Amino acid sequence: MRTSDQGSERLHDRMRDEEAEAGIAEEAHLEHAARVRERERASERAREAGESRERSAPGAPERDDADLDSDADLDTDVDADASVPAGSGS
Repeated sequence: MRTSDQGSERLHDRMRDEEAEAGIAEEAHLEHAARVRERERASERAREAGESRERSAPGAPERDDADLDSDADLDTDVDADASVPAGSGS
């Protein structure tokens, strides 16, 4: 095989590889965009659900992210009883 034929084959292989990589990158981009759209839809549904709950229970207190964070701290308070000696009846 002549050198020019080998160079042409390598060029063709490289072009095919680049096209495949571009296709993979495009697919990854589309998948990412789909995940972003789904997160936005889920966020919108959650926001709408929260608004409908507020309308249906006007006297109910509002919860926000700060309330959720403070609830996570409740689990750590359980360990406070660990200092009670065993058999003390408490």
